[in-house]
Amino acid sequence: MSRLVLPLSLALLACTPKEGPDGKKDDAKSDTKKSDTKSDDTKKATAEPRICTEKACSDAGTIEAKLGAAGAPLGKHEFTLEVDGKAHTCSVEFTDVASTVFGECGDPTSGISLTFGPVTKGKEERLGDVVAYTEVPVPGEFRWQLSILGTPKQVHVVQKHGGNTILDQTAELTDYKEWRPNGEGCEPVCKSARVEWKGP
Repeated sequence: MSRLVLPLSLALLACTPKEGPDGKKDDAKSDTKKSDTKSDDTKKATAEPRICTEKACSDAGTIEAKLGAAGAPLGKHEFTLEVDGKAHTCSVEFTDVASTVFGECGDPTSGISLTFGPVTKGKEERLGDVVAYTEVPVPGEFRWQLSILGTPKQVHVVQKHGGNTILDQTAELTDYKEWRPNGEGCEPVCKSARVEWKGP
């Protein structure tokens, strides 16, 4: 039986890893595996759907007036509104300084709502090991809030009580901000603007 004997130099050459033109070992297969892994990770990331809640919202302009005791006497308060040139009326019976009440604003399709009541602040109460959080009225501080659906630009408000004018002001609602109730990248997108007044 004949045995083939290779020169030592050829034997070493056969066992030596390939090198690239720059003298570095050929890691092409390793790089390919890394690239494939990154590609798979990218696919997984892009394949995951965005999770959005389903809260609804509406475009609205809001006016809030802060009042002292002189601006919030008990009894009937009447509001005359002019929203972008269109007339509306609201009224509210304020009978309890510790309670917030809802007003009536004529046509329900007008998209106008009114609340009237005390300013409140948070209060913590401990019942044994349980901590309860409640809202309590601030003595002598009151507020009303008008909310108007859509994006009204100019709203004139006259508030009267017993024939006496308490407030007579015009709001310019020009700075509408977009907001998403279900988070960034989720629908819907709504617009809101707010003006605050200080009354008597």
